[in-house]
Amino acid sequence: MQFDWERMYQEFTACATEGDCGALCRQGPRGIAACCDSRRLPLVVFGDELAWARARTTCWHGMHPRNPAERRAVATWAEHVALARCVAPRHCDRPYRSLTCRMFPLEPYLDARGRFIGLTYIYGAARLCPLIGRQMDLRQEFVNQSMAIWRQVFAAHPEERSSYRTASRQLRARFARQGRRIRLFRPTT
Repeated sequence: MQFDWERMYQEFTACATEGDCGALCRQGPRGIAACCDSRRLPLVVFGDELAWARARTTCWHGMHPRNPAERRAVATWAEHVALARCVAPRHCDRPYRSLTCRMFPLEPYLDARGRFIGLTYIYGAARLCPLIGRQMDLRQEFVNQSMAIWRQVFAAHPEERSSYRTASRQLRARFARQGRRIRLFRPTT
């Protein structure tokens, strides 16, 4: 299934917090938000999304895995995803931020029965993102728009749903062992 990227980008405009949440962590020596810095956090995008965006902005480039760990990870990915980097994170072309950028720091959460019930933090990025683990409220519009996009992705790519079902199961097991509670963001629509 080919996505209508123009429509998807137009329908997903909400920010996680009021304003640009990247401003919360832009104080590092490079002045770049951690989620925008491909040196720290490789960006996974849809391959056809990357092609669509590159036709409209010079900010996005595909990239090759930089180390053995990235090569192993990329080897397990479905064909429809690619590794990318933003070449101008200090000068973000915000209308063309990838869906991954727009949805960060959340990912889908599926319950034990495999139902897509909400979103949770990408806990693996907790040391990079000041939103993860804080008791900050994310904007409900952001949660609702993220959920709508993921429903479309899951309809087009069932393997993505399966992957997140496994990830959710692993997260539940890890948090149960640690006596921690998973923060869940549910849609209102």
